[in-house]
Amino acid sequence: MPTKEAYNAYMNEYMKRRYIERMEDTKLYKKSIYIKKKYNIDDDTWRKYGQYLNNVIKITEMLRELPEDMADELIVNHKDIRFEVK
Repeated sequence: MPTKEAYNAYMNEYMKRRYIERMEDTKLYKKSIYIKKKYNIDDDTWRKYGQYLNNVIKITEMLRELPEDMADELIVNHKDIRFEVK
């Protein structure tokens, strides 16, 4: 039976490899866990948005800062907005 130190070393190595292989998914998951700890979020919302919960919370907070009529218009016409990063 492996010792606890050997097991911990193995798991650390495994997690490093997994992080490198799935870096973007791991970052999204970590952000979602942070958001779930920071906010009270119901289980249905968590299941619906999963690892993208961080982005959903950011978008929702930004929409709340806009005047209500502008936020509604933005949601309806968001596909028509075109811009490029300089």
